[in-house]
Amino acid sequence: MPNRASLAVPRSSLFESAEASQNAIARIRERGRRWILAGWGITMIGVFLYCRLLFAVDAEGDMSELLHRTGLAGWAVLLLMVTGAATWLAGNLIYLKDALNSDEVGPDGAPKHHGTL
Repeated sequence: MPNRASLAVPRSSLFESAEASQNAIARIRERGRRWILAGWGITMIGVFLYCRLLFAVDAEGDMSELLHRTGLAGWAVLLLMVTGAATWLAGNLIYLKDALNSDEVGPDGAPKHHGTL
């Protein structure tokens, strides 16, 4: 009686390349997700520090007054918020580009359409 291993269909190189392609897509998406979350976190830290600076200097909520009174600290907080927003945007673009270029198939075997850019 043949055993289970002898009846198994050998994996072809096509299946292996498709699996490697899906793994690469998953890694790119995961990188996009991490950039989105990192950008959000950096921006939230910047907003928190901006609020602390506003309360410390008794500024009336005006960014120019805050930058004038705090000097380098105000500019550092502004740079931190811009860096966080840029990281968040880059993560979204990476994730969107991958979603549009992916060859995912739905349950019916047809390719999923994610729209166009």
